[in-house]
Amino acid sequence: MSEVSFEVTRTRADVFKALVWNMLRSPGALLWFAAGSLFVAGIAVVVNDDESSSARAIIFGAAFLTMVVVYAVIMLACIYFAARKSWTAPGGLAPIEFNLSPAGLAASTETAHGQSGWANWKSAFETNSLIVTRHHLGLLQIIPKRNLPPDVIARIRDVLRMNIKGQVRLAAIEAAR
Repeated sequence: MSEVSFEVTRTRADVFKALVWNMLRSPGALLWFAAGSLFVAGIAVVVNDDESSSARAIIFGAAFLTMVVVYAVIMLACIYFAARKSWTAPGGLAPIEFNLSPAGLAASTETAHGQSGWANWKSAFETNSLIVTRHHLGLLQIIPKRNLPPDVIARIRDVLRMNIKGQVRLAAIEAAR
């Protein structure tokens, strides 16, 4: 099974969820959350050096948790605006036809068509509702699974596993096949 063609329609929620999961899979983003929060919490402890050790521990914890929440809100806002830009583009939520073949991943909509060889696709991952591929330039192709038959989803997984040389995290191969 080296080729599979199918058509899907993405929703706003699909785009938003794909961007959130892509960010959560990024070690750099998670490091930014942790390091930035630790840095600000460390500053909070240093400027309160006249407090007791227990008070400074509480200050550290409160500053750390506050910064994690602040960073999460900022990141969610950025993801929302990026998703909004995608879904408001002409044809952004129109049906999209995919063809995954030995030549690469091709996508075609009413407004655009393109194909990119497998060497350009560095990773793929799967959530409960989506399969997402990531291009080396940061482009994501979002494949909602909601209306795809199980055999088509299995073939998509097979083609991605066979052709993407980077990190591929897809559901386990079902024994029933």
